[in-house]
Amino acid sequence: MIHMLALVAVLCHSPVSGVQDPTQKPAEIRTPHFVADVSAAPEMQPWGHTAEALCEVWYSKVSAMLKSDESYRPLPETVKIIFDLESQAPAYVAGQTMHVSVPYVKGHLNDFGMIIHELTHLVQR
Repeated sequence: MIHMLALVAVLCHSPVSGVQDPTQKPAEIRTPHFVADVSAAPEMQPWGHTAEALCEVWYSKVSAMLKSDESYRPLPETVKIIFDLESQAPAYVAGQTMHVSVPYVKGHLNDFGMIIHELTHLVQR
């Protein structure tokens, strides 16, 4: 149990007690709008809409957990999620764009953890 509490503290970058330094002002996190470009595979539109919504909900959470400072590398107002027919990787981030493999998603329709994993890379860029 102690190991789990230590892990949670490390992941959240806050003391185990949950008390935060009152003199430290939390950074304001601006969540970009996520847009799925399914032009290469229009049948992926429902999955793309779910990915957009998940990214918009989880962006600020992941940014807060990682204590991301976007003041020196802000994202644009809109981040594209491009569906790629030929990608060998399940997904990847290049600059300020997320790329998702259509064949991978078709074979793993419930793997929305993959998009959150890529969202983490986007926050870390």
